[in-house]
Amino acid sequence: MKKTTQSNWVVLATLFIFYGLYLVVNQWPLERYKIFFMPCEEKIPFLPWTIFIYLSLFFQAVIFLKYLPEKLFWKTMVLGFVILAVHLAFFILIPARYPRESYPSDNIVLKLFRIIDTSGNCLPSLHVSCAILFANCYCLWKESKFKKVIACIWSVLIILSTLTTKQHYILDILAGIIVTRLVIITFNRISTLRE
Repeated sequence: MKKTTQSNWVVLATLFIFYGLYLVVNQWPLERYKIFFMPCEEKIPFLPWTIFIYLSLFFQAVIFLKYLPEKLFWKTMVLGFVILAVHLAFFILIPARYPRESYPSDNIVLKLFRIIDTSGNCLPSLHVSCAILFANCYCLWKESKFKKVIACIWSVLIILSTLTTKQHYILDILAGIIVTRLVIITFNRISTLRE
């Protein structure tokens, strides 16, 4: 694939639109409901310092989008916005929230993040979907097995951090995985039919 980098403005505008749409629904005055914890889920430790792993998704997004080859960049953008649209529909139709109030913290970064991003927009986890999407695209792009393994480990750590920061239920993670896989599989089938 041709090696190019995207303009900083294209990357920043893309992320601004993406997260702007997310935050509009996140701040929407919907009545949100707690959903159920799976057995032993409440025993997962609350580790406020893992907010740095959780927030590394935004750093991952900038790196991957900036340096993806042009063709893969646009494919990732289409997939990302389709995944976002599916998530936004779920967030409106199933307005779930996580009971963060049960896990107070003195971690200033976590407190600030919780002000910006309310406890809604839980099911499915968009954080999980983005981490999977970036790992998937990175593995299509890089030939180095070592770099692919590092990208996948980073994404897995981000996914696990959604539990240790008490941002998501296990059900949110499972739903995020399913939605992302279905969108990627459908997109690949449509792409194959057009070729």
